[in-house]
Amino acid sequence: MIFSFVHALYTVEGRRDLWAKLLADKPHSLSSCVGGDFNVIVNGHEKRGGRPFTVSEGSELLAFMEEAEIFDAGFSGSSYTWCNNRRGRARIWKRLDRLLINGEYSDLASAISVVHLARHPSDHAPLKILFASRMDNGPRPFRFLNVWASKPELMGVIRDAWEAKVGLSRAEEELTQDGSDRDLENVHRAQAELNRALAIEEQFWRQKARVKWLRGGDRNTRYFHAVVKQRRMQGAIHRVKNSKGAWVDKEDDIGKAAIEYFTDLFSGSMEPK
Repeated sequence: MIFSFVHALYTVEGRRDLWAKLLADKPHSLSSCVGGDFNVIVNGHEKRGGRPFTVSEGSELLAFMEEAEIFDAGFSGSSYTWCNNRRGRARIWKRLDRLLINGEYSDLASAISVVHLARHPSDHAPLKILFASRMDNGPRPFRFLNVWASKPELMGVIRDAWEAKVGLSRAEEELTQDGSDRDLENVHRAQAELNRALAIEEQFWRQKARVKWLRGGDRNTRYFHAVVKQRRMQGAIHRVKNSKGAWVDKEDDIGKAAIEYFTDLFSGSMEPK
């Protein structure tokens, strides 16, 4: 497998050199992924605010994808991955970040999913890329590390983790819908809460990484066929929102959410008026 990470320049001229280099390194008969900030969009649905979208805007990346025989892996989460963070009508949203895969990789279509996480602290949203099917994401056994008990702040960390209310993703979704200053304040408040939670998590992983090191030491026309695979892959449902607005990604939960949605939909449509 070959995985390339990109951070494209802002100008068309600057990106041409990137396209040329990626094409020169195009792998043959190997699974390949290209992900990162492409600094360009392909259609009007990937932009909100600012100047109207033009066809020439999207032709650049689409032409490269066709020549490289790669396609978009799709995503779930917010429709946009970047925001200029300005207020009112000056605010612009775009989907500048994505994951592209070739035909060889599309054979693993059911095992690849991309999630747009909350934008923090950058103005770009991180991409969470999962290379495992839903059938492989069952609960993992919890193991208590004895070194935790040596920390006097252990109970405080546990208490804070349970009481923390981090709603950054929900706040950002509401901001993309309404775009009010109040929604922006809610995002800033959620970011502050997330910072605190991240500090706690960092302490946990720093300690756990040290323990693992002490224990383990140093052991530590093919394109068109690909398009068909792309549609099949993007049709796979990796997670959905249930009736309470929460994301669910387990097989049973997804099925239950679907049944509830269509039951409510058709029951409501059959009621006499």
